[in-house]
Amino acid sequence: MLGYDSAVHWEDRDGVTTTQGRTPLGLNIEVIEIRFSPEHKTVKAFVDIRIGDWIVRDWRVIKEKGKRPWVASPQTSWKRPSGGIQYKTVVTLPDELKGQVDLAILERFTEEAEKKANDTPDLQG
Repeated sequence: MLGYDSAVHWEDRDGVTTTQGRTPLGLNIEVIEIRFSPEHKTVKAFVDIRIGDWIVRDWRVIKEKGKRPWVASPQTSWKRPSGGIQYKTVVTLPDELKGQVDLAILERFTEEAEKKANDTPDLQG
């Protein structure tokens, strides 16, 4: 990677930007893929990341109308015998590491959403 342009972004010789950074534990954080979900009201994107040698898939960027976006950890769900749906977080990170993952995801989401704004204006709303 050739150029460093901020705390979490690298740009290669072809101008491709990869969001990544180094955690206090010396692990790299890299946003691998963002899959936008414009048809959903609050889940705006699903994001796959790499933390060191581990890949963690399906982080979610949540954005409610009039509020700031935030990142939800991957989760699983199942139907209770009573009929309700139960959710459980699949990955729990230490607070400092989670904050850095959130920052990397939100910065990349914002960049990609701005690029797509002309095609799909609902991503920011």
